[in-house]
Amino acid sequence: MTQDELIAYIQKEVGAVLKRGNDPSLKVVPISTGIHSFDSIIGGGVPRGRYTIFTGSDSSGKSTLSALCAKSIQEQNGIAAYIDAENSYDPKWWELLKVNTNDLIYVQTNIGEKLLDTMKELAKAGIDLIILDSIASLVPGEEYEKNASEKSLSVLARLVNSNLKKIIQYNEKSAIILINQFRSGIGGYLPIRVLPGGLAQRFDASLICNISRGDPIINKEKKGLRSKKERQSESDGYYMKIYIDKSKICKPFGSCIVPVYFDGYIDDIYSLFEKALETGVIERNGHTYTIGTHKHLGKEGFLDALRENKELQILVQERLLSNVITV
Repeated sequence: MTQDELIAYIQKEVGAVLKRGNDPSLKVVPISTGIHSFDSIIGGGVPRGRYTIFTGSDSSGKSTLSALCAKSIQEQNGIAAYIDAENSYDPKWWELLKVNTNDLIYVQTNIGEKLLDTMKELAKAGIDLIILDSIASLVPGEEYEKNASEKSLSVLARLVNSNLKKIIQYNEKSAIILINQFRSGIGGYLPIRVLPGGLAQRFDASLICNISRGDPIINKEKKGLRSKKERQSESDGYYMKIYIDKSKICKPFGSCIVPVYFDGYIDDIYSLFEKALETGVIERNGHTYTIGTHKHLGKEGFLDALRENKELQILVQERLLSNVITV
């Protein structure tokens, strides 16, 4: 019996899906996030047909980053769905981030099982991007029906573990982003930081991104402020730090910094420049910055050229992506 005959026989008798290892359908297809420095450390974008986890402390930018992914998929004529378990959706902020909220599918209900069933149906329908915000805020039906004094052990972990395995079987096209939060471990036997919803999510995910809030962005006129409280209260934004904790699709443990402004502006050019400089795509010799035939004096001079010259942007983006993905 030849290999092709064996594959055809097992498919007919067992009903299992058998393919050759180089089948085109097995190739990971990324969806660009629109932030090129972030794309460069995750293999080109969030992967279709797989889970991506955004996790971090409170107010670090997890929902903002997912909104930017939604904006990017809409610009590629795709459809994004946002499942709001936290009741934290702010349409004004999403519109400031240039998300078309009229084309955004918004989902909210009170029971965790209903939300995950909705996610399964969206995945079966082939929605391009599905965002769940967040795992920590899911309320299992068992817990919802009990009084506050009644104990419910591990119900969230059981809910998440059983449903994620089901959803992945239906998901061929959708890129699914699961947002979660850090919690403190109780006692001396648990890690200091744990994720609500059990350990299975870490095994099921192809990509885990830890997001943290960096220094505030201060205008030059305000840099005389001394105390940290004064700097934060007068800041115009903050630096979002992204670290790849796990990756099954590209080299892990990469990082990037993205400037986020409170008026909705995301400085992708600055982030692209810093990542390209870090990886050697842009070479620095004294005060001169060079890539290919492009040479500019001073950091601000190169940034100005990068903002104005679309051809230079594309050159840096392509070199940065090829530099990281082929490692």
